[in-house]
Amino acid sequence: MEHLKQKAIKRIVLLSIAVFGLSIAYFIITKQNLNAISKGFITGLYISLLGLSLFFIVKTAFFLRSKEALKTHFIKETDERKALILQKTSRMSMIVYSVSLGLATCIAFFYNDVVFYTLFGVMLFMAIIKVILKIFYSQKY
Repeated sequence: MEHLKQKAIKRIVLLSIAVFGLSIAYFIITKQNLNAISKGFITGLYISLLGLSLFFIVKTAFFLRSKEALKTHFIKETDERKALILQKTSRMSMIVYSVSLGLATCIAFFYNDVVFYTLFGVMLFMAIIKVILKIFYSQKY
């Protein structure tokens, strides 16, 4: 049980460091001369990431109050069935993303060169990452 408690405390500390680093990065970026759209997007992204991080900090701190809640949380977190579902979902969604991106790239070819090259670059980057990960996991397992 002490191991789970230390793991939860470590998670809270890491999330707190991430919030601190995120806040510093936000204030450095917003000091730059940005237009309203860029500043609004960065502010929205910052608030979203900050809210999500604070939610997980509070959630983890709540589990630290009770040993049973902590144990139940970590059992749910390490459930093999959920991991398998996540793995299968990720694989299928990657196929859907790739096909959709390919279709969007073909359509963009007829409308705008910049959009076409951007989508093509994203599609190429995704393919390279997939190949690298496939080689990595083939050697690992």
